[in-house]
Amino acid sequence: MCVINTDCCYPAHTMIVVCDISALRINDRFPRSLLPCSSNDPIVPTLTEQDLTILDLASFNRSVGDLHAIVPSKCERRHPRGIISHVCSTPLPPSSIETVKPAVGVASIALTAVLMSRTMDDYSLIRFLYELCATHRVEDYRTRHKPLASVDMLKSELGRLGCIRGSKRILELLDFVADNSASPRETDLAMLAWLPHHLGGYGLPMGEMNRTIGVGGSDRRCDLLFRKQKVGVEYDSDEAHAGRENIARDSARRKVLENGGYRVVPITNGEFSDRELSFEAMRLVGKCLGSRVRKPRGAGAVARERLFRFVCSMHVPFF
Repeated sequence: MCVINTDCCYPAHTMIVVCDISALRINDRFPRSLLPCSSNDPIVPTLTEQDLTILDLASFNRSVGDLHAIVPSKCERRHPRGIISHVCSTPLPPSSIETVKPAVGVASIALTAVLMSRTMDDYSLIRFLYELCATHRVEDYRTRHKPLASVDMLKSELGRLGCIRGSKRILELLDFVADNSASPRETDLAMLAWLPHHLGGYGLPMGEMNRTIGVGGSDRRCDLLFRKQKVGVEYDSDEAHAGRENIARDSARRKVLENGGYRVVPITNGEFSDRELSFEAMRLVGKCLGSRVRKPRGAGAVARERLFRFVCSMHVPFF
């Protein structure tokens, strides 16, 4: 962790900095209330009694829940009801903060991800990054939402947070994250397909998610799309694809894509949830892509089992 000595003489600006789940909820629910930070100096988080008066803690708790805020040292942590403090001793770049009122800032999505990543293993962090860039919410995946971030935006902002512990790790894992996941299961399918072998994935070439394809005079989408190879993967959930009308619609969509030269590989929930069947499905996808998929051995087999158990586990909403 790069720590800047706060005893040194350099210009700094102090303010409350809301972070963690609180920052995500504000970005999700009240995005229009956020303004760029006007300071040109590093931001030093503060959380005094006077600060809490400025914030109006009771009103904040009603709108967003418990207040998650940054403090500069462990000795300044606060534990009253409704406040959860997080330590970050590095003064923050003003570009990583947005303001909701004078002296009250909100950590950017990139900074929030860095701070939250410290308590996550790689699988949980990758799933979290997918959800930041997704068009769904875990508890409301049938409704289309505006993503809180994109992979490119996170990479750009993380480049300015290099001295804060966790930034480099997220930058490395973003290589296996795609924008526009439309459901929790699509995220799991993407992780299984695209994570490298040492993390238990099949190491298939990175593709896109839910991107538009112009075929047959209309626009179509695939859950996972390998545009160059003209291969698409569709997850058929029991819930979303059941019923005569949905089955007919899915069949018609696939025929249009196939007539346009695309090979579409459907994967059902039963296939995804079964180790052998999911392997066969991924082997078929690999064959379409010209990539050979083999069963792992040794450490690779252990990693595959760990990832498989994770992607079959329940998603917990982060915000």
